[in-house]
Amino acid sequence: MPYRWLPIAFGICAAAGIEPYEVLQVLTSGRRYVVPAVSDVGIEFRTIWGLTRGGRGLIVVTKPRDGFDSEIVGARPMTEAEREVYDRWT
Repeated sequence: MPYRWLPIAFGICAAAGIEPYEVLQVLTSGRRYVVPAVSDVGIEFRTIWGLTRGGRGLIVVTKPRDGFDSEIVGARPMTEAEREVYDRWT
């Protein structure tokens, strides 16, 4: 699945202390937990939960586009509760 970065995504990630390579590690991991999400105004997203190679839990937000393509919207660290959900899933 090809991913394209929205220009704003770099700023969102940087504000959360997340490096672009960490986002890519989560997106290419074999242990991804995909959770559909919908914004307040009805925009559909996919949240992809996973771990970086260093074990950091991140949630990456993507927007599906044409075919199998998606745009990376941003990312944030998992909360402790989200990490528990992820660990139970995997």
